[in-house]
Parts: sequence; C-alpha cells; structure tokens
Amino acid sequence: YEEDKTRTFLTYFEQNARFNSKEKSKSENLAFGYDIKTNSSNISIKPLIGISSNNIIDIETESGQIKRNNSFGQFFALHTDYKLTRKIQNNNDLSLTIIGEYGAHRLPKYISNFTHGDLSVDEAIDQVLGAGFDVEYCKDLAKVLEVELEILPLTWAERLPVIVTNRADVVFGATSDTLERAKTVGFTIPYAIYYAQAVVGKNSGIKTFEDMKGKRIAAAVGTVPEIEFLKYAEKWGTKNLYQGYQSENEVFLAVAQGKADAGITTNTAVKPIVEKYDTIIAGPRMPWTTDYTSVVASRKEYGWLNYLSLFVTQQVRSGRYQELWGRFVGGEAPELRIPGVMY
Repeated sequence: YEEDKTRTFLTYFEQNARFNSKEKSKSENLAFGYDIKTNSSNISIKPLIGISSNNIIDIETESGQIKRNNSFGQFFALHTDYKLTRKIQNNNDLSLTIIGEYGAHRLPKYISNFTHGDLSVDEAIDQVLGAGFDVEYCKDLAKVLEVELEILPLTWAERLPVIVTNRADVVFGATSDTLERAKTVGFTIPYAIYYAQAVVGKNSGIKTFEDMKGKRIAAAVGTVPEIEFLKYAEKWGTKNLYQGYQSENEVFLAVAQGKADAGITTNTAVKPIVEKYDTIIAGPRMPWTTDYTSVVASRKEYGWLNYLSLFVTQQVRSGRYQELWGRFVGGEAPELRIPGVMY
C-alpha cells in the first residue's frame, strides 16, 4: 500500500443498553485504528483495537436490590467495504456497497453479591460476524442484477424504517409478512420458513414451554418471538420478567452470562449458538405457528417486488436455496409453498 493511503486515527464511542428488568449496561470505548486505502479506490479496510470501561447494573428480581459493577475489557474490530456504481439506464445510477464487519469484545468475570444469593458472570467474549444465509442471498441478487452490493447492519427494529426512508432498496432479514407491516412496506412470496425455539441456560431447568413460566425470558425487540411470547407472559402475569434486547447477539450473551434463563430465537440459530457457548443448551420449540418470512421492498414498486419474487423462485429451482440452507442451517430445506395457496 502507498504510504499516503494509510492513516491512523483515534476514536471514542459509547454503547448503552437498557432492559425491561431495569438493568443497564454502559461501555465507554477508546480505540486506535488504521484507515487503509488499497490500490483500488473502491476498497477500504479499517482495523481497530481498543479498551472499554464497562458499567453494569444488576437487579435481583425478588428483592429489587441493585448492584453496580465496573470493569475494563478489550476489543478488536475489522471493517471493510467495497463500493461500486453502475449505470442501469441513461439517467439512473445504482450504487451498492459490500460491507463486512467482525468484532470480538472480551468481558471480564464478576460477581454480584445479593442478599438472596450471588450472581456469577463468567468471562465472556461477544462476537459479531457479518455473514450467513441472508447475506448470501443479498450477494446472489446483486450478482444477477450486475450491481455493487451494500449491506447495512441493522437492528431488528430498523428493518422496515430503512425501506420507508429509502436508505435501502431491499431487506433480507427474516421478516414476517404480516398485514399490519404490509400497510408500510411491500412483501414478496416467502423466501424462508422458520419456527421459534428457545436457547436456555444449562441450569435453568427449562425443558418444555410451560417450564418458561416464571423465568427470565429474553428476545430481540420488535420481532415475532417477542410479540408472541408477551401474549403468554401477560396471561401468566410475568411480563415484568421479560427482557427486550436490540439484537439477538445481546439475547444470547444474556443467557450465557446468566442474566436471562432463556432466549427466544429461530431454529436456524440454535445449533451455532449451542456450539459457541458452553453454558447454553437447546430449549423447547415455541407453540405459535410457523413463521413465513419474505423479502421486503417499497410497497409502491410493483415491478421491483415482482422481480424479487421471481428471484426467490429461481433460487429454489436452481438448487441454490437448498445449498445455502444446508450450509448455514443443515438438513433438508423446508417447502416454501403454503397449503391451499397458489405459491
């Protein structure tokens, strides 16, 4: 690399999380990084390494007792992006960017000494990797369109707003095609089918869905698992024990650290999470119906939605759907056809 294309920088940022149990965490991060420009003006690489000051507030459910813990951690991150603009018509350009992000955050072990017992949180490493079934579908779509791909990392709650505000042209994000959501965005035919399943702490005692009554349950904010579980929590009178997180990564970490007894996710995530955390095992399947998920785009772009639906059928007919399902989930890919419906 040319010397003038590599620049060092120092950056500071904060991460804040608030949970329904009134527990909080705040991390102040100081990082040193390089902004590396390659010989291609379309590619850039930014590695970062830094330290974090973590402030965590734990609350004992039974007594409401509060404990504050302060610690230092370390993290590493790598950000890459590749940008390309293509002219698709005389007066229209389509610009897409492929973004890859990987990070590891080391969190130290600590103990909260409550009156009714101790909460021991083991040393943990929280990792995020920008890859998977949906990302590969995005890459496949960009390839057939012959355009550059830009992948935007989003929370679950941002999936629809990013389309409404024209920040994205399409969303592959395990989004259920509800009638309420269809008032805001457009949906294609289903491209994947999931069912909800829990991951539970090894010592949680949870073996069936009924065992989850009276336990601390976590899920990602704005998702179908959250919406459906809260219906049961309201019947049980246990909504105060529910914990909503901005990402599934935070859900899994909460279960691994003992902050939650169980986390609700999809069946596709259970295997890799159980393999990643020694303190987590596969839990029961949730009682609500199978989740049909669709590709999301602007509800006014009928031609674009039709094209995306055709893309989904081509993925199935070409065998690519089965290939990616086997690679990231395992086993036989489920039928996308809905009984009694045209597709």
